[in-house]
Amino acid sequence: MRLFNPFPTLPRSQPGTRPGDGPAILIRQIPGSRFLLCLSCLCLLNALPATPLLRAEEDALLPFDPERIRRLSLDGVPRSLSIRQGDSVWLGYDLERAVVMKIWQAPEGKPGHLVSDFTTRSSGETLHGGAGEGERWRWRHDGQFVDPAIRYLGCSQEDGYFILSWELRHGNDTLTLRERVNFRSEQGKVIRQLSVAGLTEGEELQAPGLGEGWNPDTTTLTGAGWHRFVLQP
Repeated sequence: MRLFNPFPTLPRSQPGTRPGDGPAILIRQIPGSRFLLCLSCLCLLNALPATPLLRAEEDALLPFDPERIRRLSLDGVPRSLSIRQGDSVWLGYDLERAVVMKIWQAPEGKPGHLVSDFTTRSSGETLHGGAGEGERWRWRHDGQFVDPAIRYLGCSQEDGYFILSWELRHGNDTLTLRERVNFRSEQGKVIRQLSVAGLTEGEELQAPGLGEGWNPDTTTLTGAGWHRFVLQP
């Protein structure tokens, strides 16, 4: 079977030919139907509009807007991120420990971060110091408190809020911890919503950094529903 080649090889120039003879030779070597096919392909390519890889309006709809969530390490903590709630309040998360390490308010009219390379520094007034270095999640399991191993599962964006997820493990038993962070604040209050799945009867999970200043001032999570904690700066 003879294969069709729409772009035949240009024959070598013969002695005595002029440089201007090249295109004419090529045209003469292409049968009429093939020449028309080549010409049609070239016209079609030229007619296609240049489409940018990402239009500005599409970019605005993408999740993880850096003006709302910063996924670079915060204040020297390697695996961390920060999420804005309301107009100017930021919550900084230590993802390895599954805790809020700092809550602060950006200066008026200025961003809440100082960005350098792949790190960020919080900038503004500290509203709450978050969980201390020695504070950890405590799981009442089989009648005693244990320190579960923690594995960060990721962040997802929903309509109006972010969800952070972690796995808490002790032996062969696991819990799923989730925190929901709303985009909007409520009259200047800082809202945290926590949920834990996998607790059995009589078990509870105690959260670090949710004592003084929070309402209610309890650190205990039970059941699988959402537990709401409010901080009034």
